[in-house]
Amino acid sequence: MAEKVMYIGESTAPKFLTVEDVIRRVEDTWRWYGEGTVIMPSKVTLDMAPLGVKGWVNSMPSYVQATGHAGIKWVGGYADNPSHGLPYIRAKVFLADPRNGDLRAVVSGDWISDMRTGAQPTIACKYLAAATDVRRQGTGK
Repeated sequence: MAEKVMYIGESTAPKFLTVEDVIRRVEDTWRWYGEGTVIMPSKVTLDMAPLGVKGWVNSMPSYVQATGHAGIKWVGGYADNPSHGLPYIRAKVFLADPRNGDLRAVVSGDWISDMRTGAQPTIACKYLAAATDVRRQGTGK
């Protein structure tokens, strides 16, 4: 049987996910990680500068038992992108069926990465900050 791979573009995710959804899912994933039901090895960094490419890529695989998803986030920084009207940081998420390796989705990950980056300190503040502390947080965009 042929694989059916869904492509989810950059403008699609915000139509179906709110910031609150992202915060809730990141918080769930932290809890599951603490319970030992998430496998998330250290990221691997590929620095291409030694061979003349002004860029780097981080590869971050994981498996989340509660959702049944295995995947990898591929995110990198590309120094020449802004001069071409592209973002410096670019990300893609690849999701596969953990039972057989079939690729299920390729997701444009720029928005998702930005939201996840903002969700982490939001959750940390929920548990660690005193009720009277006020701070600004976000991705800087």
